Amino acid sequence: VVEGELKKMYNPYTVTFSFRGDAEKNECIAGWRAEYQPLSPAVAPPEKAKDVALRFMKAIEDFYISSNF
Repeated sequence: VVEGELKKMYNPYTVTFSFRGDAEKNECIAGWRAEYQPLSPAVAPPEKAKDVALRFMKAIEDFYISSNF
């Protein structure tokens, strides 16, 4: 994260999305990983960011299914 609300609470805050296709099984394995360090002990884990990432992954899945790939 370069700027924004998360940067005010965590440093660093890095998210990695990964996608691995398997043509033989006609499937795609999606992954999400967040690495973060709270700037203060009072800062909670970034659950809201996790929810946004899961909705993003779901949107990609829905697009994939609707596109008949």
